[in-house]
Formats: sequence, structure tokens, C-alpha cells
Amino acid sequence: MTKQNICIIGAGPTGCAVFHALKKHNLLDSFNVTIYEKQKTIGGLWNFNFHTGTDKNGEPVHSSMYRDLVINSPGENLEFADYSYQKHFGKKISSFPVREVMLNYFNGRYDYKELPEACRFNHAVNWVEFDENMDQFKVRVTDCATQIDKNLVFDYVFVCSGHYHKPNIVDFPGFENFTGRIMHSHEFRDGREFKNQTVLTIGGSKSSEDIASLCVKFGAIKSIVCNRENRNSLFFRYKWPECNDEFRVEKREFKLKVDENRKQEPLIKVGKDNTVIFPDGTETKVDAIIVCTGYKHYYPFLEQSLRYTGPDCLYPKNFYKGMFWINNPKLAYMGVAKNIFTFPLFDSQASYAAQVLAGKIEMPGKDERNEENRSKREEILKITDAMKTFKFQSDYVKELNEITGDFPGIDPDKMNDNYVQFNRNKFNDVWGFRNKSHFSLIDGEESPVLTKRWAERLDNGMEAYLEDLP
Repeated sequence: MTKQNICIIGAGPTGCAVFHALKKHNLLDSFNVTIYEKQKTIGGLWNFNFHTGTDKNGEPVHSSMYRDLVINSPGENLEFADYSYQKHFGKKISSFPVREVMLNYFNGRYDYKELPEACRFNHAVNWVEFDENMDQFKVRVTDCATQIDKNLVFDYVFVCSGHYHKPNIVDFPGFENFTGRIMHSHEFRDGREFKNQTVLTIGGSKSSEDIASLCVKFGAIKSIVCNRENRNSLFFRYKWPECNDEFRVEKREFKLKVDENRKQEPLIKVGKDNTVIFPDGTETKVDAIIVCTGYKHYYPFLEQSLRYTGPDCLYPKNFYKGMFWINNPKLAYMGVAKNIFTFPLFDSQASYAAQVLAGKIEMPGKDERNEENRSKREEILKITDAMKTFKFQSDYVKELNEITGDFPGIDPDKMNDNYVQFNRNKFNDVWGFRNKSHFSLIDGEESPVLTKRWAERLDNGMEAYLEDLP
């Protein structure tokens, strides 16, 4: 019997999770599986380099990773059910490890020969279309080193390229006259670049808060975090210490006016000599503006009938079980929803998809697929408190796990509890939440706290981090 072919686009967290699930369910002997990855190694966004714009092959730089990232949600919620921190490092780690630690851990889980054998590194998928007569996908792949194209045929396609790489670009009056630096957070790499400068970050997001804090941590004179007032946003509820010599971050929020034509006034204007003018008329001179306004879903390599173009939300339209393209369930987007939870969610999705391929889970008809999506989206509309959105996604993980039976040792409710407490900690002190600890999903134990506080740790390499563990 001829094997069917599976194409996985991307060798980051979702792509590797799919391959891992196929291996776990003994499907590598039943399918020909190929992973196409633009980078030279696995890891996706967790890989760091200083490139912005385009890489050496002329491809858009995918990663928005910066040098001193310390994860900004509980690390316990990123622990693999079958590969614990204890197993990898020989001891427990803190709730907020540094990037190098997480990448090292990630690589450890996937340290087996079948994965690199399936990977085609430095290869970019630049077109996917579905041929209804063949009932297969036609895929065009480019070898980035040789610029040679290959036209291939696959029975199933998994889109695992992520959706936090295409910046949502905004413009404000006077930007064209600003002589300092204007950049999107996608291009931010190192807070040290802004030493002795005044930095303005725009947006009510984790990146806005994190980048502003990193800049002052590494020598900026001051950071100003500026966003429009949004009473429903958790960001609006975070407690920011008073701006002083120790905490040189100023929080500015504005309720923006709307004119008779329903046009909203701009959050900022740029005047003469790099002066930023706020809606209340106050002015501040800044050296750099970092726009932290999120990302767009962007899949130009997919033909229009297969392409998702909607917003980043908890349960996107046109997907069954949050992953299968309703009009063609032989195509799956992994991790396409807004990522509150990541690694455990990706594993749960991948396990479900693997069991569909194995014939253990039946794919229902189109009407039922549409109804499932509609029902989930209606459920979201009933959520009035942003803190309850976490439970929606942890319940989704629980639902998938109950169907597959693959992760009996993981309690998604604990994942939700960790995330709720994490946000409560930020309600009390946005500067100190990384000095707190949370609870393991695997054994229920509380994680250790590092000997140095986050603000004191200037070396965010793995060696320094492990030395700081008690």
C-alpha cells in the first residue's frame, strides 16, 4: 500500500509537537512526513539572532525574540507532560526561566534522530494549493541556499508557521518628521541599545510593558508606556510603581475622543525636535518610539481558499476543533488561536490530529464542523471578564485531552489557576511578578525562587540562571 504524504510547515513548537505526536502514535511508518523550515534548526521563535528585516537568504526574519527575554507567563504552563524540567535539568527550575533555558529544554525533548531526518532546513514553502481532482495539495518549496524550486504533492498539510511574526503597523501624525528611531517590537533585540535615552512604547500588551522595563533595566533614562484607556483590558488593571529613580517607567493612559464622523483622535502626535504630544496636551521629548501593537495572521503561501485572514482571537472562524480548516479538513493550522497557553495546548492539538490520521477519531461532516465552531464562538461572546478567557482555553485543552486520553497526568485547571494567579500578581506589582513562584502541572509542587530578583539579574544566559537557582 502506497504511503500518504504529510507536509509540516515550520519546525517551531507547533511543528515539532505534530511530529512528536505522529511518532508517539506510531504513524511514521504509515506516512511519509516532511518538515520544511526556513531556519537552520528547530525552535522557531525561541531562536535568537540580531537580524531584522530580511535574513541572509532574503527571506523575511520570522523571529521577534530579543536577547534578554525572561518568559512573561508561568513556566509551569510550558512544561511537557512527557519530559519534565526535572528530567532535563536534573532539578526544578523557577517559574520564569530565561530564553536560553527554554530553548535548551525544548531541544532536549526533541533530541531523537527521526526529527532531523524529517526536516528540510533552509527551505521555504512559498505556495500551497489544493487540487480537487487529485484530492491532494500541490506544494512549491524553495531551497533558500540554491534558490531552486521543487513542486511536490501531499495528502495532508499542517500549517505550523505561527502567527506572531507579521507586525501590525500603525502610523501617527508627525512620524515622518521624527529623527530618532521608530520601530515595531518585532525588531527589538536588546535594551542596551537605548542606554541614556528616553523611550516611548505604544500599546497595551506584554511586549510594551516588557520592553519598557528592559530598556530602563539596561540603562535607559526613562521609559514611557502609552496606551489608550480600555477598562476591559487586564493591562489596565496592572499596578505600576510610582515613577522614580529606582523605577524609571511612567505609565500614561488616555481616553481618546471621537468626533461626529466617528473618527478617533490619535494617541500621540510628534511635534518639533522629537517632542511627543499626548491627548491631554502634555509634551515629552523622546529618543525612540517602539510600537507594540501586535501582529496579524499572514499566510501568503496559501491559496485564497485555504487562507485564514481573520483576527487573533480565542476561537477563530472557519476552524473545526480550533485547528482543522472547515472547508478542507486535510489542512490544519496548529496553534492558530490566541496563545494564552502554548506547549501543552500544542501537544493536545497534535495528539488529536494524529488520532484523526490514525482513524481513531472520526472527522464529522461539514455541517457538524460548522456547528461546532459556531457554538464555541457563541460561548466566548458570553464571557464578560477577561480573567475568564483563560478558563475557556484551559477547558479546550481539557476537552481535547479527554477525547484522546493522551495526557492523564496533566490537569488543565491547574494551568488556568497558575495564569490567574500570575495576573493577580501583576495587579499588585507589575515590576515584581517574575520574583513569584507557581505550581507544577506534573507533581503539584511549588517552583523555587531565584536567589536574585529580576531587576538585579543583568546576565540572562543559561549558565548564570542555573547558578541563581537555590
